[in-house]
Amino acid sequence: MADIIDTTIHTPTERVVPASSGQESPWLWSRIALGAVVLLSIFMNFFQLGQNGYGNLYYAAGVRSMADSLHNFFFVSFDPGGFVTIDKPPLGFWLQTLSTKIFGFTPFSIFFPQALCGVLAVLLLYYLVRRHFGVVAALIAALALAVSPISVVTNRNNTIDGTLALALLLAAWAVIHAAETGKLRWLLLSAVFVGLGFNILEKDYHSGGWRGWLLPIALIVTAGAQIYMLSSYPTWSAWMSPLIGILTALTVIALIVLRLRPQLKLSTSTVRVAVIAVSVGMFALLVAPTIWSGYSVIRNTESSAPAAGPTAQGNGSSFPGANGQSTRNTRIEQNNVADLARAFGVDGAAQTDPALISYLEAHQGNAKFLVAVPSANAGAPIILATNKPVMAMGGFSGGDPILTVSDLQALINTGTVRYFLISSSQSTQRLIDELPEQYREVLPGRGGFGGFGQQSALSSWISKHCSTVPTSDWSSAGRSSATGNQLYDCAAPKA
Repeated sequence: MADIIDTTIHTPTERVVPASSGQESPWLWSRIALGAVVLLSIFMNFFQLGQNGYGNLYYAAGVRSMADSLHNFFFVSFDPGGFVTIDKPPLGFWLQTLSTKIFGFTPFSIFFPQALCGVLAVLLLYYLVRRHFGVVAALIAALALAVSPISVVTNRNNTIDGTLALALLLAAWAVIHAAETGKLRWLLLSAVFVGLGFNILEKDYHSGGWRGWLLPIALIVTAGAQIYMLSSYPTWSAWMSPLIGILTALTVIALIVLRLRPQLKLSTSTVRVAVIAVSVGMFALLVAPTIWSGYSVIRNTESSAPAAGPTAQGNGSSFPGANGQSTRNTRIEQNNVADLARAFGVDGAAQTDPALISYLEAHQGNAKFLVAVPSANAGAPIILATNKPVMAMGGFSGGDPILTVSDLQALINTGTVRYFLISSSQSTQRLIDELPEQYREVLPGRGGFGGFGQQSALSSWISKHCSTVPTSDWSSAGRSSATGNQLYDCAAPKA
């Protein structure tokens, strides 16, 4: 009996020990790999963060105003005077405001919540994918998100897309959890379709049948799209396109070999080589996104409109245009639109003129608003420079019908606002006449860019009834003539 008992005890023990030790190694390497992905995400999102200015000045000005009072905070006020709100939901900007309260008002403190959300999103995506598709698929998904150029550049900016991405992943987690407990099965299906498309292809590949060819096809299409996009960057394409093409071709060959394994009767060592080739090919498709993200991080290219990677060189057939002139034509049109923006006062360089700021602060008197401008984009630099109320008469871009002429007269009569910085009607019309036809067509009588119709009525009344402040009193040499802006004093009727 003792021998039987001893055998029963020792035999399972001898079998369990190797199994346990065999499970520890994959667990350890998966944790190391996840740690590497997270460190990469931290580098991408935080390196040199906030060292290139405030990003989107419109949002930065709103955050500074929201930090002034609970009223501004709750209503997401763009300006310290509470005249108009930011045109986005509040949560992302609430987080930015709280960050500035903790770290002080700096570009870093404004960008910090988005960068942190970007790192948390990588971790959450890993967790969501691992539960249903395994560690390898989860690591690939997390790595893809960590180096995705659009994700990196928005996480390093004060747009709230990084916060949105994390919120969507949290929503997916909630839906999956609800479905696993027997609820909301249809929502789970939609979450799988939206968030786990690549992993579905991988599952189809292993299941066999015609759908097993979807993964190789997807790799070929993805590689082709990347090579086509790289054609706009000849210097980069010279070495990246062959690298992506060759590695992807090897991967597709390896996938085909693995699918035909039963018929070919391959050895185990051959299969291992094919699996390694597949892994290398998968990561080859992340080369271009990683370089594009890394370029933006190292070169510190944050701006009001986030964009990743180097500037297209425009040699040959560039993406997305059809010929080599596309880049040049795009720049010409951008310059024309910039001129139109200046016509409506949307010119940060002019608004932050030290001479203008000094004059306005010295003559504000008892007026609530330091100055009124056509749009929030025009007022943002002044708010950042002074932290004083600036009236954006036309909202974000100048097209919102916030004020009528009667409303404007009432505000002037009560002393709420005295100074108006607007473009002269002559310079505005001159710039509009010089625009390409496709831009002119949307302007007359339709509100157009900068709210042409609404702002025209207000600007006309101001120019007719308010006195012009001599340019030499408020503008540094040459700045006013370059932008066509004029400062009006409505406390002094026009002679």
